[in-house]
Amino acid sequence: ADMARQFADKEVKGKLRVTSGKLMLDPKEIYNSAVFITLSKAMTNVVPINEAIDSIDMKAEIISGDLTIESLTGNVAGGSFMLKGAVKDIFLDQKTDAEVSLYGLKIAGLFPAATPGKPIFKGSAALNARVFAAGFKSPEALSASGNIKIDKAVLKNMNILTAALEKIEVLPGLVPKLTSKLPEHYKEMLKDRDTSFNPISLDFNVENGNIVFQEVMIESDAFYLTGKGYVGFNGDIKARSDIFIPKDLSEALIEAVRELSYLQNAQGLITMPAEIEGSYPDISIKPDLDYVIQKLAAAKGRELLESLFKKSRPVEKEPNVSDTAEQHISGGREGKKEGTSPEEAIIKTIFDIIRPPKQ
Repeated sequence: ADMARQFADKEVKGKLRVTSGKLMLDPKEIYNSAVFITLSKAMTNVVPINEAIDSIDMKAEIISGDLTIESLTGNVAGGSFMLKGAVKDIFLDQKTDAEVSLYGLKIAGLFPAATPGKPIFKGSAALNARVFAAGFKSPEALSASGNIKIDKAVLKNMNILTAALEKIEVLPGLVPKLTSKLPEHYKEMLKDRDTSFNPISLDFNVENGNIVFQEVMIESDAFYLTGKGYVGFNGDIKARSDIFIPKDLSEALIEAVRELSYLQNAQGLITMPAEIEGSYPDISIKPDLDYVIQKLAAAKGRELLESLFKKSRPVEKEPNVSDTAEQHISGGREGKKEGTSPEEAIIKTIFDIIRPPKQ
């Protein structure tokens, strides 16, 4: 009943031709019929996407209860698609095994128009997938595996790197300070409203109503990220990733704000874990602030301990971002006790809050 209501206002238009090589009128023998179907110049809004599918042509046959689709082609979202496969026992079990290919698909055309100023992902996609399903009851019955390639990919109205840096609360005012100190070329990277990506190639699986991506690597000029996550058929997005900033840009950022050196890995790249989540088009980037705080605390603690053992004064702090960062990692959230030296505060912090960073 729910399935019927879902498609109650949907329609298919086109030229349909049905012929029969053998039609059994006895209900007990109808499975042994042979029916041939052609559909041409058709369109439909059955699939729940922003644009209707048109220019549909299909050749199929039903023989002894099994549906074989020799070819199914059409246009969707500025691109084209092709499907071939079979549905075993279409009247009962409906076990589907099909191959699907899409070319030149305009990704933005699949979704409702975004609110002005909200992030929207654009690009041209090509997809190849093997699809399996047991019945037509719900998206959860569908499984698939395949690959998608995206050219000219851009996330409009969101600069992922800037969004991540702005949310490092332990270094407030970080982005304005960077944009005031960086060379002009790097300033433009942070000021850009959009995020442009190099060509993307992703392997995926479809399971439990979600498109699941494993071992993803996506690159732009300003960063690259690795991770895994999923996109739900309902538009929900959730991914866990690690953001890496290329070495030349990392060095420029560190020269502008020294504390960012504490986020460097062994290769000299600034890196931090982050979560990407939301419901399209409302997407947010959330750096792992526990990881950032632990890194800053560990580095500041090491500096001050070294100065104590050398019986020298601690390294002189830079104003602004540096002062605020040290307050955060040495108990600034609870208020610093009068008369407590920076060395005592940082040593206490080391024992109180440093844990191994999340992997």
